[in-house]
Amino acid sequence: YLQADGRLFVTGLNDRRHEVFLFRRVRILAEGTLANRVKFRLMPDFDEGKASIQDAYAEWEPSPSAKLRIGKFKIPLGLAALRSSRDLTFADPSLASDLVQMRDLGVELQGSLLNAALNYGAGYFSGGEDGRNANFEWRGTNEGVVRVFVKPFAGAKRDTLQPLHIGIAASAGHARNAPPSFKTMGQE
Repeated sequence: YLQADGRLFVTGLNDRRHEVFLFRRVRILAEGTLANRVKFRLMPDFDEGKASIQDAYAEWEPSPSAKLRIGKFKIPLGLAALRSSRDLTFADPSLASDLVQMRDLGVELQGSLLNAALNYGAGYFSGGEDGRNANFEWRGTNEGVVRVFVKPFAGAKRDTLQPLHIGIAASAGHARNAPPSFKTMGQE
């Protein structure tokens, strides 16, 4: 994945330090399957001159309706945060994504039932800060997350109602930190 960002202003600014060109995402993806049952994924990111691990997990799939994932990955809470950066409608996710945690260490059971008309996810996570990716340390703030997503017209004959999705997600945990300050992508 590669995403560049140029912030250039057409009006005369006395302070030019806000005009920058940077790489926001420079990600290499390595994934595979072991013994037809255990999948793995490793995705480092080298954005803005820093190195970090976005995803590092193993996933065991005993059946099509259940997968057990362990490691660092996106938690199943915010719909916009779950979308891949390659599939975003705009260059940046919604500011509402800052209100949920992005990636964290944990374990999750997820899957789909009824010919993919019902998707679910339930997990136990370290409990990182909202709008951030966790490091590889168990913070001890602990967070439980549950998500259910229904496609009520998935098998309908008419294409008009098939795109309708209804979902709900909730989390409960014990935060010990002050809430983070929120900034727009332009750092305002």
